[in-house]
Amino acid sequence: QDTIIQALNYHLAGLIADGKGNYDSSAFYHEKALAIWQKDSLRNNSNLAKANLNIGISNQKNGRYEIALEYEQKALYALEDTTHQTSEDIISKAAVLDQLGVTYALKGDIDQAIDYQEKALSIRQEK
Repeated sequence: QDTIIQALNYHLAGLIADGKGNYDSSAFYHEKALAIWQKDSLRNNSNLAKANLNIGISNQKNGRYEIALEYEQKALYALEDTTHQTSEDIISKAAVLDQLGVTYALKGDIDQAIDYQEKALSIRQEK
């Protein structure tokens, strides 16, 4: 139980660092949370997705688009790798697809960006 609380503390520290513009620190804290959540026997895919997405966003804000895309894809896989998707998981999936679209746009790959934005829109229209 203590390790889960530690993961939450790392996650919150990452959000605070991001808010202050310290994107490397943000990624560091989210990576710490991710490492704990990966070892958790419950393997909460929502937490894995959240950590991977936040690491991706931190890297995207630092202009490291390839690394950002790698983590954002991991977030998407974590949300897809669940047998019983909750409505929150589906909403999170749309958010991850949005973020992938943003990262591809910043990278200059507009066709991919549009593709991901359309996928996110499709999910939201189904909800």
